[in-house]
Amino acid sequence: MKPLWIPLAFGLLGVGLGWILGAALRDDAPETGGPEPIEQAAHAPEDAAEPTLVGLPPPPPPASTVSLSASPPARLPGPSEEDLEVVSILTPEEFEIFAGLEVELGASESAHRGWHALLTLYALAGRLDDFQRVVPRALEAGLDRDVLLDLLQLLPLDMHVAALDHVLAAYPDGTWSVATLADVYTGAGAGERAVDVLVPALEAGADSDLAGRLVRADPDRAARILGALGGGDDWTAEMLGQIGSAFVSVQRPDLAMTFLQDALAREPVNHGVLMTLAEVDASLAIEHARRLTRDHAERGDVWTWLGQLEADAGNAAAAFEAYREAAEIDLTTEVLFGMLRADPERAYEAAAELSSRVTNDEVLGAVAKIALKSGRSDDAMATLLRAHQVDPSDHEWMAAMVALDPESAVEILGRTAAAYGGDSRDEVLGAYGNALLGLGRADEAYERYREAFELDPSDWEWQRGLARANPERSIPMLEARHEEVGDEGDLLGALADAYAGVGRRDDALAHYQRAVDHGGGDEWYTRMGLLDSERALAGLQQRVQANPEAGEAWGALGDLHRQLGNREAARAAYDEARVLNTTNLLYEIRYREMGG
Repeated sequence: MKPLWIPLAFGLLGVGLGWILGAALRDDAPETGGPEPIEQAAHAPEDAAEPTLVGLPPPPPPASTVSLSASPPARLPGPSEEDLEVVSILTPEEFEIFAGLEVELGASESAHRGWHALLTLYALAGRLDDFQRVVPRALEAGLDRDVLLDLLQLLPLDMHVAALDHVLAAYPDGTWSVATLADVYTGAGAGERAVDVLVPALEAGADSDLAGRLVRADPDRAARILGALGGGDDWTAEMLGQIGSAFVSVQRPDLAMTFLQDALAREPVNHGVLMTLAEVDASLAIEHARRLTRDHAERGDVWTWLGQLEADAGNAAAAFEAYREAAEIDLTTEVLFGMLRADPERAYEAAAELSSRVTNDEVLGAVAKIALKSGRSDDAMATLLRAHQVDPSDHEWMAAMVALDPESAVEILGRTAAAYGGDSRDEVLGAYGNALLGLGRADEAYERYREAFELDPSDWEWQRGLARANPERSIPMLEARHEEVGDEGDLLGALADAYAGVGRRDDALAHYQRAVDHGGGDEWYTRMGLLDSERALAGLQQRVQANPEAGEAWGALGDLHRQLGNREAARAAYDEARVLNTTNLLYEIRYREMGG
């Protein structure tokens, strides 16, 4: 007769030990008869997922290497409170029952999932001796080595080194992930052990990922070891640059310098290495970039790099001249915004002169934004028209024209809608509807939105346009769409607009909140503000406080303040939005409208 605590504990473990160690503990298991739990575990299907404890996802699939990142590698997800609660109620005597189960599991390859569950339990309980005892038999049964290393990291941190030493001593041969071994040792504060593991692998062949791990384990020893190894031909400039970046990431720029300079000596035109050098010594990076512009004066990219470095160093005049040289070779949006950053006063004149021969609509859009920043809205509109003529279906140019000059936009987009028959016709019709609605011509706007909706019923802008142009007629169409696709954030927002338009205030407020909750844009807080300004303001302020880098949330907050007549607050919010999203024309237009 089994003690009563066992089914209780296994019930809490759920899909973990209970599932692996006995079908008798499942909801559908017979109370008596049939094979023993361990026997059933041994014959479980091979393709079943690895067992886990409550709340603990399976370890990731094994990989031969772990990608290097600037920060330490992500740790295995920790145990849930339920896991730890279950483990905490087991007495030492009760653990002996699990030790007895080890005999029944055996070394059958099909039993590896049972060993996985036992190792998980012992690791969470911090039972190092039990964990080490089980390791050899689990490996014999076919437990994957990388999975074992993941389970080992569930032990308390101060046990990692002892456990890993035991594993490697028991099984010194075979395939172990050097990267994972090094990560475990480094994470446990045993950098010297990580170095011992990594050096033979690096001596066998160049590997920038392992080199980065060596840097994290012991920067000073890494500098000496990699300095000796890095002179070989198998260490490319890119690899040496990555080593330099690794030293920077551990706050040892003094050790990065040699590797970065060596990388640039091998491959002088390397943007990534050059920018890392700038983090270490900006003056050396600028000197190198200037040399590049002399040696490769025909390359626009090296002039752009110089402009970026000069601007970062506060040399505005030199940055502008470098960007100006780049623009003569290849006028790009990066170059245009670089000139704007370096010298706003001179940027527009240069952009207008250089763009006269440009046929790229993205570049023309950037010129339009520079015109706006310079207070030249007429020039911006003319340049947007050029961009629109290059790509009549680009939503950004049409939306900006509607915001700048709705009357002109109606005329321009009306002509485009009559002539355009491409795949993006709904974009043109919808933008035309926006312009008409902006002039108060709601009936005409509704027909354009309806046409756009019929072409693409999934586009939330046309759903929203229908609701705002004619709420009553749009409700059946939007509710039918909702029946078809379920809760989509922006569709719920469009329905909220429609309900608000016919006076169903409570339904509208509920749907605005659901729209936000289901991933709709922050715009729905703005629309909620038409019905409940306090609630909407609180929601948006919470959004920007939680994520100050969210440009869309700041833009929506600006729209709400604008809607409420709070010009100063709107201008401040739009200013945040345009700084966070420097290429968004609408934020710039609204900022200017509010007196910015």
